[in-house]
Amino acid sequence: MLPSVETALALLQRGEITAALTAFEGLIASRPNDVAVLSAHASALRLAGRIDEALAQLRKARDYAPDDPGVCFNHANALRAAGQLDAAEQAYRRAVQFAPNLAPAWVNLGVLYQDQRRFEAAEQAYTAALQIDPQQATAAMNRGNCLRQLGRLDEAIAQHRRAIELAPRSAQAHYNLGNALRDANGDDEAIRAWRTALQGGPASLTLWTRLGFSLQELGDSESALAAFDRGRREHPQVSQAHCNYGHMALRLRQPREGVEALRRAVQLEPGEPIATSHLVDALIRNGFLSEAIALARPALSMAQARTDSTKTSTEESLARLHNVLGHAHVRSGELDKAMVHLEEAKRLRPDASSISNLLFSSLYREDIGAIEKAELHQQETAGFRSLRSSRGRAEGQEEPNPANELPAPDASINRSHRAAANSSPRRLRIGYLSADLCEHPVGYFIQPLLRQHDRTRFEVFVYCDVESPDALTGMLQLGMEHWVNSFGYSDDELARRMRADGIDVLIELSGHTSNNRLPLFAQRVAPVQVSYLGYPFSTGLAEVDAMLGDAVTTPSSDAAVYREQVLRLPHFPFCIQPHATAPPVAPLPALRNGHITFGCFNDLAKVGPATLALWARLLRAVPDARLQLRALGLNDPPTCARILGIMSSHGVDRTRLDLLQPVQPIAAYLEGYGKIDIALDPIAYNGGTTSFEALWQGVPVLTIAGSGFCARMGAGINATAGLDDFTARDQDHFLALAKSWSTRREDLAALRANQRERLAQTPLFNASLFMPGYERALSDIAQRAIDKA
Repeated sequence: MLPSVETALALLQRGEITAALTAFEGLIASRPNDVAVLSAHASALRLAGRIDEALAQLRKARDYAPDDPGVCFNHANALRAAGQLDAAEQAYRRAVQFAPNLAPAWVNLGVLYQDQRRFEAAEQAYTAALQIDPQQATAAMNRGNCLRQLGRLDEAIAQHRRAIELAPRSAQAHYNLGNALRDANGDDEAIRAWRTALQGGPASLTLWTRLGFSLQELGDSESALAAFDRGRREHPQVSQAHCNYGHMALRLRQPREGVEALRRAVQLEPGEPIATSHLVDALIRNGFLSEAIALARPALSMAQARTDSTKTSTEESLARLHNVLGHAHVRSGELDKAMVHLEEAKRLRPDASSISNLLFSSLYREDIGAIEKAELHQQETAGFRSLRSSRGRAEGQEEPNPANELPAPDASINRSHRAAANSSPRRLRIGYLSADLCEHPVGYFIQPLLRQHDRTRFEVFVYCDVESPDALTGMLQLGMEHWVNSFGYSDDELARRMRADGIDVLIELSGHTSNNRLPLFAQRVAPVQVSYLGYPFSTGLAEVDAMLGDAVTTPSSDAAVYREQVLRLPHFPFCIQPHATAPPVAPLPALRNGHITFGCFNDLAKVGPATLALWARLLRAVPDARLQLRALGLNDPPTCARILGIMSSHGVDRTRLDLLQPVQPIAAYLEGYGKIDIALDPIAYNGGTTSFEALWQGVPVLTIAGSGFCARMGAGINATAGLDDFTARDQDHFLALAKSWSTRREDLAALRANQRERLAQTPLFNASLFMPGYERALSDIAQRAIDKA
């Protein structure tokens, strides 16, 4: 017995498309000229993706009933699915001509216009649908989206509230309202609307993804994670859903959950570039370098072999994988391999992030000098003015409309920075911008400066670009006069905010490290722009006016290295707040062990082949000495085997090396210096934070004064610390000093015993001694800019 038309339609409405197709095929065999059956069968074919067959059936139906509005409507839907938009528009127009009260035809005509960004025409179509059927929730939502795109925000918000009345459990409706509220500068209201969306019914993965990113951009990372969690639970077989959740979990410092989700994403879609790159990055951050490389290599090969729908997507996928594979090799100290991948990533996608990755990694290179590195920086940053940072929000989008646009400018921003700079008398306005105002070296170094600024002379603005604030972020914010949570701002939005604040001297604390905003600086947002603290080299950017140094770290003989003006302080240009939980200084271990233990706790990226060769010479020159290394990646057996093999090739027995992984908390990590007599500085990129920590724990740092800031940090720190006897002119002098100090164990013990007290009276660890020179340098360059203006 043949099914009825009603039964076939019911199957179609329940989403049982295969069964519906079977039913319709039986009906057509017995009723080949039935217009209703032909039209409904075409709908089933369209939903099954068989567009050409659907169009063929609809042409038959149209021949039998050219004026039937239902046939015209279904024909229009099929034409739109086939991408024949002009013909689809005409078919929708015929449908409403023959049946002016056919509300679904007006709705779908509006969707067609909306997809073409013809928002006025779309809004009129949705209005017509609502006049016919005021209960049409879809029309209400889509009309609100069009009003938002047209800038009619009050009407859009009202329309979205009406849509929520019609569909209170619709996650899409609440999400749309949040977008309109945010555009109306109602971030708090937007978050409330988006959180309500999380309580709604099931939705598409696209919606949960967009909602998660929107909440993330406004700093509500926990709710963002909840949105991504809804996505993966409702769409468990989709790789992207698990990738979104895993990446967000990692950002919220939930490594176990994050890695588990990313592994599932890669399992569902092996070699998928985004999930693979996030998983590789997570493995790198946890020190599993060989596993990260082993995962990235086949994914890269698959991406190279895969034929994507567009060349752009292929290049983006390849660039992403080259970047993470390069990063893995950087972290393991294999710079030659790393640079090949980073160069290729930049070639494929020459955006700000790829360029910064390449430049930052170049600082570790031992095979080129400071001048070559400086030239590379200037060459690669020449086009930064046309680029954008990787920070900032992706604009809110609603289904079915994928349009993207910048928000309306803030009407309250009407002051130029020059006008602000010339308004007198007033305090000098200093702005600090960083994504690292958290448990990060930059956070610890900037803490005493922010606290000790002379508030009678300086008005301090902090632009905190941190995605997931932590306890240190909260400590830094305490007592700040102006604190702006800028995470999620686009470059243009943040530039407008800074100009409105009338910043005189804008100080960026990232350089080319991750999450930097250097393209923002290329827009020239303040009269004076300074690079400081986070990047121990010239940025190469023409719009960065100055960097801070001193006579030892940045001598006049290195002038050709720096594009920026070097503001030389009377001491090393960094000052740190010692860790509150730092353990007491331990006695000299050599007195107990009977031999000297050299050590280095720097990142393996700094420990290149030339550095290892020098340290091997040192161990041969001091035959009873041992070398202890502690770094992320030394929990990875293949990485350890590679380092041991290199040292063995230089004639050093493996038993003389201790390779240790990092430990937590920081107090336990610092206790490790209790087993070190003398710390060793890498050649090309000296220790910064690690050197300060070693000194505070009583361990002097033996260094070579090279060329360029990153190769002279050790010399500058030692000069300010009164430890010039640990700074060498060259490698032979380095070995001579090491041999000499190895025999002076009583002197080392005495030095160690009172080192912390002496350091507390230097600008390295005493902000009250550091700040006068620092603030004088900022005042002088700001005054010169004001006078010039």
